[in-house]
Amino acid sequence: MKFSKVILIIVRNFDYYLFVKTMNFEQYFNFHKKMNFPLIRLSFYNENRYWPDFKNPKTFNEKLIADKLFNRKDITPIITDKYTVRSYVASKIGERYLIPLIAAFETVEEYLNCKLPKNYILKMSHSSGQNVIVKDGKINRSKVIKNIKCWISEKYRYQPLVWFTQLHKRRILIEELLIDESGKVPKDYKLFVFKGVVVFIQVDLDRFEGHTRTLYSPSWELLDVKYKYTKGYDVEAPKNLNEMIELAKVLGSDFEFMRVDLYEVGDKIYFGELTPYPSAGYALFTPSSYDTFLGGKL
Repeated sequence: MKFSKVILIIVRNFDYYLFVKTMNFEQYFNFHKKMNFPLIRLSFYNENRYWPDFKNPKTFNEKLIADKLFNRKDITPIITDKYTVRSYVASKIGERYLIPLIAAFETVEEYLNCKLPKNYILKMSHSSGQNVIVKDGKINRSKVIKNIKCWISEKYRYQPLVWFTQLHKRRILIEELLIDESGKVPKDYKLFVFKGVVVFIQVDLDRFEGHTRTLYSPSWELLDVKYKYTKGYDVEAPKNLNEMIELAKVLGSDFEFMRVDLYEVGDKIYFGELTPYPSAGYALFTPSSYDTFLGGKL
């Protein structure tokens, strides 16, 4: 293990038990701000292999984190909440692109007392990666309940200083499970929109079983760029590529930058989420020049 990573683990644990557990978010944020964000800077270095300059950011990742730390826009809590973003998206492109919402709960008890279909996906409205896929009614009930209670009560994203998630009302969302023609979770198309223009499209494959990632131009030319995960196999362009691009332009038009996530199942497009800060600004680009290239667009 690299020395800097060992240091990060030690500092993070020390910080968690001494400060995260004893401070509210604003106290914690201001404390780290006075110290010039040591955890953020060390985390950034471990992932990107260069020290960030948040006062005069030049790269894409530097600018994402600087914006996240210092620019508290009123719209951000709305579009990053998986429940409230639905109304925003419906007002922009219509309800027909939304994944059907089966139910929304505020407590574990509500979830347990509701009769649900055999296939669905459970998501937390305030977070990323906190979800459960249920197929054919198969579920480890005790494990899921334990996880949900933790997800509802934890101090989510304190150490990365993500301010907007602290404003989200924590809900348990039950959505229809999307399945492609092969019986798997569909490909995840993530369109990076800069000032209303789609610059590249990220395709995530097998997100729950050996995650890989491939990047394409809007005209579906394979880009020789690795972005955090191992490059996946080449895939055909989605049938509705042009419509996806137009939808992403509309959804990203109000922002200097926005990642718009879409799915394609059969001939139908579904909205996934809006992400203003992909990978929280920590994902490594290879070659690093692409990080600089994208930074020049902001």
